[in-house]
Amino acid sequence: MEATVIDFIFSTLMSLSAQYPDAAWLAVALSVVMTVCGLCAVATVWMPVPKETVGLYAVFYRWVHALAAHFGQNKGAVADGKSETVKAEVKAVTGK
Repeated sequence: MEATVIDFIFSTLMSLSAQYPDAAWLAVALSVVMTVCGLCAVATVWMPVPKETVGLYAVFYRWVHALAAHFGQNKGAVADGKSETVKAEVKAVTGK
């Protein structure tokens, strides 16, 4: 289902960019954003929870998980997010 929706979005953007060449950058920008979100979804599998709530890695960890949350194929992170252990670790990091 998600693949069909994503294919529809991309085909629509490509047809619009063919009709309006000045707006072709929009298709490229969306493709880049979706690629980055997909890579973040994969990266979340291997990222350990940071020990401290501040610092470069803690910020990077939050950003990667935020971007991964926007990717429709991120079923593993969604399932992990429902785990009580993961919820406790995220609460320890973010304070929320």
